Amino acid sequence: MKIPGPKKTIKTNQSRILKEDVIETEIDDMNPQFCNFVKLELYKHGAVDVEIMQHILKKERPGIRIRIVCPKELTEHLARVLFEQTTTFGVKINNTHAMRLHVQMQKVGTRYGPVTVKVGSFDGKVLSVSPEYEDAKVIAQKAGAPLKEVFVETMCNYRKLQEKTERKKK
Repeated sequence: MKIPGPKKTIKTNQSRILKEDVIETEIDDMNPQFCNFVKLELYKHGAVDVEIMQHILKKERPGIRIRIVCPKELTEHLARVLFEQTTTFGVKINNTHAMRLHVQMQKVGTRYGPVTVKVGSFDGKVLSVSPEYEDAKVIAQKAGAPLKEVFVETMCNYRKLQEKTERKKK
């Protein structure tokens, strides 16, 4: 089974506007233990984001809602994966556009070890900074430190690096 190629993007001001689809379905007759497997399959086949939520459906029946964000060229393929892996009989597809910040990854040193930080910018201005959870988790576990301490120190050290860079520019 061939999976179509990369996403089509329109670059503007160092951010990206993407043409995407949102695929949704509601299911009330599937074993909820299947959810993690379904989610992993959808990501493996190119989904950008997958949400699975508990939901109260018509006639007050408990069920789940699966919401998938994907590049337009993968919509039919991912719908087929849903049909194959779940008990759904139909999906809803909505066209949408997404805009994302320009993202760069940067290593920041901490007393526990280096942590990767995701830096999001628009028009060259940094608007969002976030330590990568998996990096911070591994470092916290190795050091026997609380995860929140690793996050706080990472952010403090990132800010110090930025201030130092700004001073050098002046």
